Amino acid sequence: MKKLFEIILNQLMFFELTSDDFIEPDTAVKQLEVIVADLCDLDSETLEKFKQYVESEIQGIKKSPIVDSDKEKMIEVCNCTLESIDFNRTIK
Repeated sequence: MKKLFEIILNQLMFFELTSDDFIEPDTAVKQLEVIVADLCDLDSETLEKFKQYVESEIQGIKKSPIVDSDKEKMIEVCNCTLESIDFNRTIK
């Protein structure tokens, strides 16, 4: 399951962090919305495991030797993902 979570988070990072020169912004936003909506359709146990995975990735990013500005962007994507999941789950 961890590998699937990694793939999902990598896709979220890609669509959020890729320059507008490489991917049309509206397409990126739409894809982010689709991924989050699909995540919200997971059963509660799997969704909770995904959220725990994202939290652990945040801790890993903080400890990594990545440039600080990139760390901040990656952590922001993780936090926005968690917030979006929580928001979408409350309106369903």
